[in-house]
Amino acid sequence: MRFVLVASVAATASALPCGAPTILGFFTPKCDANGLLLAPFAGGVQEAVDRSVAYYAAAPYDLPLSHNFQPFVWATFMSGFDYLPTSLDIIAGMQDGMGLLSYVKLYKRAKAGRGGNATAALSAAVQLGDYLTIWALTPAHGVWANVSRSTGLNIEWPLKTASQGDAAFGINCIEVDRVAMTAFALLRLYEAVPTPRYLAHAVHSARVLAATQVDGNATDAPWPFRVDAVSGAFLNGHKNGEMAFALRLFRALAAPPYSMPEFAQPAARLWAWVRDVQLPTARPDVTPAECLFVNFFEDRTTTLDNNRNSWTAMELARLLVEEKAALDPDWQAHVESIFAYVLALFGHASNVGNATIVGEQDDDNKPWGGANSKLAGVASLYGCASGKAAFSTLGRLNAFHMAHFTDPTDGGRSANAYDVDVAPTRGGWTQDAWLDVLHNLVDHLEAEDGVC
Repeated sequence: MRFVLVASVAATASALPCGAPTILGFFTPKCDANGLLLAPFAGGVQEAVDRSVAYYAAAPYDLPLSHNFQPFVWATFMSGFDYLPTSLDIIAGMQDGMGLLSYVKLYKRAKAGRGGNATAALSAAVQLGDYLTIWALTPAHGVWANVSRSTGLNIEWPLKTASQGDAAFGINCIEVDRVAMTAFALLRLYEAVPTPRYLAHAVHSARVLAATQVDGNATDAPWPFRVDAVSGAFLNGHKNGEMAFALRLFRALAAPPYSMPEFAQPAARLWAWVRDVQLPTARPDVTPAECLFVNFFEDRTTTLDNNRNSWTAMELARLLVEEKAALDPDWQAHVESIFAYVLALFGHASNVGNATIVGEQDDDNKPWGGANSKLAGVASLYGCASGKAAFSTLGRLNAFHMAHFTDPTDGGRSANAYDVDVAPTRGGWTQDAWLDVLHNLVDHLEAEDGVC
């Protein structure tokens, strides 16, 4: 499918019907005079964020077995009507790690006076950080001791086993990239709330990652996807597409204010693999066999090493935009190669207001909330940082698309933020409904404000 980057969008325009389809999320979509999708709320994407933050902030603390945590912290599947968990799964690494980053980003935006509820954001962030560091740890002995578990059963306090696809590989199966993801998120939480436990967890996790790192090549990443937390044994996935968070973690700890030189060499070693081996596979014609943006999804147990995805590539693009020439003199070329890869393999025309939406993976190319909203965040940031308006528009239209899946009656979000001309299903996967969406919408809003 061919995609055209629209050069501009009217900042103020009269709302006109977009034509068929007539339903987008919870709304009848409206377009401007150029046929470009408009935000469904008068307050734009910020209002959609504020409504959803309020919805999740209203979740109860006193559900059975909740330990005074709101259910979005410890339940992956949650009803969109009464907040009740609808399964026993918790994907703690992904859901709580990305949720923590989301709420810390929103907290910083709100504290700077650019929008959002700082009190609600910090409350959610602290809950997520506390759950990760108190209730979601691997056993205290072994190669990967006392790092964040990837998955578990939410009736266990603390978590003692694995769930989702991890369950097929034993009770101590963890996904290595989640160790880095949660550690980096906790480092950012520590910078907002200087609780020593958060920093200690981040540093410990980074040391375990550095101790287990290898050079990597075209068939084996610097870490595998799944390992046994106790024995350290390889379990599944020689390739591991998500390297951005380990690189962020190492670089952040090596730089001020932490200035821990032990992480400079692991960072350089990892970047060399990303630059020289992984990034060249970010191209539209990459085959499943040669692509290194694979694995990542905890509900998959097969076809992992050839299951290309958009999530890991877009997260690397975000890192390149964040670091720019400080990491990569060729950051713009590399970011645009990632966009070319993602849009060619996973891009879909939404058929509403010229918006583009993004699918998740070869095995499931639906634009679930987390993968889809990355286009809103990363394209907006890149447009802001590079001055290329076409990317800003690409991100803006995707953000407007996502905002249509915020229920205007109470702020409840939809997990399947992709259906067109079909009423959305509220609830479902909590990270795709909200926790892996919020940070992308915040990045979009920051970019619109020129913060990039």
